[in-house]
Amino acid sequence: MSRAPDYMTLLRTNAAGAVVNTQNLIGGGDHAKVGTEWFGEFAESGRLVATPTGFAAYFALHRRWPDGIGHQGDTLRLFDGSGNPVGAGWGWGCSHSLDQRLTSGSRVGALCLSDCYPQKAIMLNHNETVVSDEPSGNCAGGSSARLGGVGGDASGFVAAVLSREGRTSLDVKVVRIAGGKASATWLTTTPEDESSLHLARFGGAWLAGWTAGGQKKLQRVDSTGAAAGAPETVTAPWPEHDFIGVAGGHTAWAAVEGGKLSVVRVRACP
Repeated sequence: MSRAPDYMTLLRTNAAGAVVNTQNLIGGGDHAKVGTEWFGEFAESGRLVATPTGFAAYFALHRRWPDGIGHQGDTLRLFDGSGNPVGAGWGWGCSHSLDQRLTSGSRVGALCLSDCYPQKAIMLNHNETVVSDEPSGNCAGGSSARLGGVGGDASGFVAAVLSREGRTSLDVKVVRIAGGKASATWLTTTPEDESSLHLARFGGAWLAGWTAGGQKKLQRVDSTGAAAGAPETVTAPWPEHDFIGVAGGHTAWAAVEGGKLSVVRVRACP
């Protein structure tokens, strides 16, 4: 969680919601000093997931470099079940890291939208796999692409992204990533931009959702990343943040509409 004035903090609670401990991961230093890291300004996004042995945190950060500039990138931190740092992540990944997604399947998968380094693209695990080339990146904090969601299984990862490369508008693309290779399937070809894209586990495969033309769409996606059937229009409250896979193979999300908090569950048929 973000804490004033410039901290990214790992906070643990017990089942009753009481805070067990807190650990400031970055922040609290002199921003003018080389090597100081902090959260805020353009670094305002990140994700936390449970892993089989603890937790993984993936978030944007600022760092003061020897050129005197506070550049913006991202970092992956790994922790055991008690919140103690363990293992290897990375200290500086995509830059600029405009947005992040994170999952834990057979291993941790971190998705970034980069406008410059290691290239103008959506990347898996910093520099492991190019998920989607996005040459609209301007190396100054801008890209026309958007992240949707990412999930992992025994053979790799599936990511949903919004891209306009080679298109006339922002369209939905699902990318299957296995063996270091990415294979894409376009789910939409429409004159208007799609937005608010999400992806999560559903009934042994995947469920994608997005908005277009004022409508909310759900689309089943098979294990290869291809559409399974036609998209369906729904009227349920729509989330700002992620879909999640829950017990029973269902997909759920939390949303606020009209000042009311709702939890929505999409049941997977047997």
